[in-house]
Formats: sequence, C-alpha cells, structure tokens
Amino acid sequence: MADVRTKALSYLRDEKVRILGANWSKPDLRPYRVSALVKGFHGLYWVRLNADGWLCSCGTRDCAHLAAVQMVTGYPSQASKPTPEMAVSA
Repeated sequence: MADVRTKALSYLRDEKVRILGANWSKPDLRPYRVSALVKGFHGLYWVRLNADGWLCSCGTRDCAHLAAVQMVTGYPSQASKPTPEMAVSA
C-alpha cells in the first residue's frame, strides 16, 4: 500500500481533487473554511475544514484525501515535503 504522500500526490496529479468552496479573510493566505470532493480509489469523499477542524468522510486517521486538499489550500499536511529542519529534529 502506498504512503499518504504518494497517494495524495496521485490524486492531485490525476485531477481527482475538486475544491467546491473556500472562504478566507484578508490578509490570510489560507482559507478558514473549505469544502472539497476527492475521487479516491474506492469512492467519492467529502473533505471539509470548519471551526472544528479538518474532516474527511472516509474516517481514516492517515487520510490521503485530506492531505491532498490541505496541500492545495496551503495547509501543512502528512503529504508535505519534509524540510531540512524536520530531518534535523527527527
């Protein structure tokens, strides 16, 4: 089974991520509310960001659907490329 980063990048590369709506306030670079659909390997999944945080309808903890949407919207995710600082602290 592929890791979260590989799967998330695959969803993005294959154009399987659709952002349905996003709300933000100036001068923030990231939205505070997101609604998206991701066509996964086993179905269609809703991904949302609201006041309670991120949620994916697949219900898994290590979620590539969520990671793909986070990457598109500028949030750090499990699929984010490791930085040199992350390597030093590990």
